[in-house]
Amino acid sequence: MSTSKSKNIAFVIRHSSFVLRLSCIVVSELPKTATGKVQKYVLRGKPAISKQ
Repeated sequence: MSTSKSKNIAFVIRHSSFVLRLSCIVVSELPKTATGKVQKYVLRGKPAISKQ
């Protein structure tokens, strides 16, 4: 575990332990739309449009 990653995890534990996730995935770049918004559905692994 790198120093910066362990520092980030320690910060989260100290400041927001009530919303602490059990796992953490670090990515080098966030997927973004053409307008620069983060594509959260890509991070969740779900399709953008669901069938109804």
